[in-house]
Amino acid sequence: MKKYAFLFISLLITVFVISGCNYFHDGKISQDKLPWTKSGQVMMIENFDNPKTNWEEVSNAYELKRYSQQGYFISVIPINARAISTSGKVFSDAKFSVEVQKITGSLNTNYGLICRYQDKHNFYGFVVATDGYAGIYIVKNGQTQLLSGEKFMFTEVINQDDGVNMIVASCTGDQLSLTVNAEEIITVKDSNFINGELGIFLETIDEGNASATFNEFIVVKP
Repeated sequence: MKKYAFLFISLLITVFVISGCNYFHDGKISQDKLPWTKSGQVMMIENFDNPKTNWEEVSNAYELKRYSQQGYFISVIPINARAISTSGKVFSDAKFSVEVQKITGSLNTNYGLICRYQDKHNFYGFVVATDGYAGIYIVKNGQTQLLSGEKFMFTEVINQDDGVNMIVASCTGDQLSLTVNAEEIITVKDSNFINGELGIFLETIDEGNASATFNEFIVVKP
């Protein structure tokens, strides 16, 4: 039995090596590329009720990130700043969602989802602004570029200010899409990043001291 298990693992590693960078990021295997995963399968559910799941916990003059009874809490202190937390797991293709509510901050506060996160200078961001605007951007080499048009798009489906919003992002091949409160509002194409970690973020624009809670982070294989 041990011999067959060894052969299976060896074969699995060989397949991953042959497949190259589509399967790996930072030494981690893309969860959706594991051979036993199927389309529509839930690959991750995070209720943010267990600190052992390794989402970042930080408290300093710049940001606060921690588990709480209300969900995962992020606060950003400076103006025009962004705080990110990632799941620690790598995915190539994923459809994932989170429920978000702003607690404090100006009406011009952004939050959302991140896919194919390489590091804080390279990732895709799916943005919901609490004044009713939305967009998809890429951060590459530290430079942010809006992929969804020249400006953020206004939509009435967003619950503004401290309203609760359910955000769904999809990264499948070169297609990236954003759905808010069950309505798909933006789809774009980009092929700069092929895999990376999934995550959440909060960012300030014209005023600092913003905070939000995140709940029910769920990842499904497309």
